[in-house]
Amino acid sequence: MAEVPTSWQDAETVKSYLEERRAAIPFGEEMLTIVGQLIGLLAREVNLFADLGAGDGFFAQLVLERFPKARAILIDHSQPMLAKARTNLGTYGDQVSFVEADLGNPITKLVPPGSLDLVVSRFAIHHLPDARKYSIYQEVFQLLRPGGIFLHNEHVSSASRELESLSDSIFIARIAQRTGREVAVVEREFFARPDRLDNKLAPVEIQVAWLRDLGFEGADCYFKWLELAVFGGRKPQQ
Repeated sequence: MAEVPTSWQDAETVKSYLEERRAAIPFGEEMLTIVGQLIGLLAREVNLFADLGAGDGFFAQLVLERFPKARAILIDHSQPMLAKARTNLGTYGDQVSFVEADLGNPITKLVPPGSLDLVVSRFAIHHLPDARKYSIYQEVFQLLRPGGIFLHNEHVSSASRELESLSDSIFIARIAQRTGREVAVVEREFFARPDRLDNKLAPVEIQVAWLRDLGFEGADCYFKWLELAVFGGRKPQQ
């Protein structure tokens, strides 16, 4: 099976994202709040969860703060990201395990089926081709225990070129504002960045339809603004 692009193995790409772009994501805080609310509503207890494309552990830490006794499995193919995650989550000790693996390959080989209470992912699966997106959602369904939850904060495609351009321009303006650099400079860097070629975006409505097709209950888009979305669903109790 083909692997995802490897620009995220580059330390400078990781540094640029963590220090500049992540904090400039429009409605970033609001989306995290929505995910937290959904976890509180849908997941009464989390003993074991996985974070797909876990990056520096930022998203997993939010879950651990809500469920301090939970165990976490962080999966990512980026060595620089996982190194930061090990540092950031070091205080959790053996509650957290780190798995260097490419999401282009089956994740069912990494986690026992039916063992997870929760699967989360943030801005990672959009690097995969659509066929692999579908199959990874199928694998997530297999990994969840009955009643388990999948929550996904993702970069999705726009409905038109005009909306795509608007999304880019707003993001560029926010980066420029946060860094104090000229918009024109940020714009050149934004469109020339190596990880931009990694993006293989799909419409959120199609991805929600995939989840429903695979058997997720209550599969829905819980938040949508231009190319940003929060969506997911629950594995039936049986």
